[in-house]
Amino acid sequence: MMKLLLLSLFFFHAQTGHSMGMGEIEVFEDLTYKRLLSKRVLPAGTYSGKMNILKNKIKLKIADHTGKNHRIKVKFKINSLPSRSGSFSIEAKQLKQPFSIRGNVLRTAEDTIPRRHYQSCSISVPVRSCSIDRYGRTFCRTHYQYVYGQRLVETITTIEHFNLNLSFNTEDQRATLATFKGQDSQSRTRTNYLSPCYI
Repeated sequence: MMKLLLLSLFFFHAQTGHSMGMGEIEVFEDLTYKRLLSKRVLPAGTYSGKMNILKNKIKLKIADHTGKNHRIKVKFKINSLPSRSGSFSIEAKQLKQPFSIRGNVLRTAEDTIPRRHYQSCSISVPVRSCSIDRYGRTFCRTHYQYVYGQRLVETITTIEHFNLNLSFNTEDQRATLATFKGQDSQSRTRTNYLSPCYI
């Protein structure tokens, strides 16, 4: 099988059930798909494409060598795709398309060494002020004002790695019509410790 070259793939968190990717799709045989009420054909070849993966659908947008845009959308039951890692297979009947889909996803995560730094902060402190009136009487009151200081923050960055293998197959799953493969990484930083504000 010819190698598929990935351009790039981006993804959002698995908890959101949403990821987006850009890459190259390699079509080995003309791929017939349903769009609205008609059947359309994506000719064999290698194309750049955009893929949207939701909890219950996959959208693929590509432009063929003539510049014609193809929008392939497949719908399936929620949770048909692995929430983190694993393989999946969806039949053509469920997709309501003249092809079936097989694939697997692998998501791994690793934490970096905790990083500590100081950041500015402010706290409200009571301030007592007094005054003397013309009769010699003393009046005092307490009000609050903001005072700026610093606090210690410890953060940890989690790096998530994502690998996707996807194939578009004939309805009987015996032949592969097209493939899409990709990998990418995404990082997110969370606060692990936050000290009180020191002035």
